[in-house]
Amino acid sequence: MAGRKRHSAEEIVRKLRRADELAAAGSTGEQIAAELEVSAATLYNWRRSHGGMDVDAARELNLGLSWVRSCRI
Repeated sequence: MAGRKRHSAEEIVRKLRRADELAAAGSTGEQIAAELEVSAATLYNWRRSHGGMDVDAARELNLGLSWVRSCRI
């Protein structure tokens, strides 16, 4: 297995959108996870945390978190 990779919120939203397309085409959860190169558990967790977001909302989330991190002492 390859090393761990952090996906940005934008990448997560794009992959979730692709997962929805694959599911509509009749792919199973395991097939979708393999296509997106993540585990089924990762997809589940991403849906819980980023399920209703679009790419713009994910970008705003990223900007907000980076601002909060920069304000820490």
